[in-house]
Amino acid sequence: KKLSNVQQLSREGAIKEPNNQSFNILFIGPAGVGKSSLVNTLASKYICNVATGSLCDRFTQHLDRQEITVTIGGHERQFVFWDSPGFNGKESEDEKVAALIESSIPNPSMVMICFDITAFGGRRL
Repeated sequence: KKLSNVQQLSREGAIKEPNNQSFNILFIGPAGVGKSSLVNTLASKYICNVATGSLCDRFTQHLDRQEITVTIGGHERQFVFWDSPGFNGKESEDEKVAALIESSIPNPSMVMICFDITAFGGRRL
């Protein structure tokens, strides 16, 4: 049986939480960078809506909370993926996104910061 990406990360020791707690993973980054797609990849199934083209600018308008349960070493573990609205460089809007994240997820287990590396440093890779 093929392991999900989350199961593989756990077996490799990248995910460590007490057995009775959910593992909360927060995804942050600019709008349209692929946060929702990354959530779907890690979950090994389509759990977040993904936009393309001009819809990417502000597709995720709120914190999207998705839960999955996986069996690791004979024990069920709950993972909560938090897909956040993208930062867009407008200070007033970005501050609202930051406040929403801080009030909703005060102590995430892990934060995944997503960037578009195809245009890293202002040049195309």
